[in-house]
Amino acid sequence: MPSLGPTPEWVREDVCTFCPSLLFGLGDFDVAERPGPRWPWNPDLALRVDLASGKAVCVHPHKVRLGAGRYASEGLVPDAAGWAEPEPVGEPDPRPGPPPGAIPQRLARRPAFRARRPRREAPAPEASPHLTASVPGDPTRLGAWLSELLSGATPDARADLLGEAEAAARTRHPDEIVLAAMREALAGG
Repeated sequence: MPSLGPTPEWVREDVCTFCPSLLFGLGDFDVAERPGPRWPWNPDLALRVDLASGKAVCVHPHKVRLGAGRYASEGLVPDAAGWAEPEPVGEPDPRPGPPPGAIPQRLARRPAFRARRPRREAPAPEASPHLTASVPGDPTRLGAWLSELLSGATPDARADLLGEAEAAARTRHPDEIVLAAMREALAGG
C-alpha cells in the first residue's frame, strides 16, 4: 500500500523520539493500544516491531493521534482525522517563530555548566580566655583535656564546645597535634 504522507509537524511535536510515525508515512506502521509482548522493542531498528508481520508499531495512539490498528500489517487505511491541520485559534502570532529544529531561546542562553558558588566557611569560633588558660602545655595531655571538657557537656553544646576547645588548643599547639588530640578525644581514648 502506498504511504499516505509524512507525519505533520503538529503531530511530530507530541510523539516519542523513536516513534515509527517519524520514519514511516501514515498507514506504513501499526498502532497498538499499549506496549505488550506482541510488539517487543527491537534494539537494532530502535523500534517496536509486530512479531507476526515484522512491521513497526507505535504503542501510544493518543500521541500519534490514530486509533489502534494493524494498518501496515493488514493493509488497512487509517482514519487520518487526527492528522488534519488544526484550526488556528485567535489571531496569528505576528512574530516569526524559530526555524524547525532550532534550540529554544530559554535553553540557548544557558551556559554549558554552572560553576559552583564558593562555600561560605563559618567563622572560626573564638575561645574564651578562661578556656585558653586551661589548655595543658604538655601535648600528650591534650587528648585527655578535650575528653574531660566534652564529657561534662550536653549533646547540644558539644559541637560548640569542641570548636572553642580546638581554637584554644591551637593557640598553644601546632595543628597536627590538635587534630590528633581531637581524634583521640572523640574516639573515646
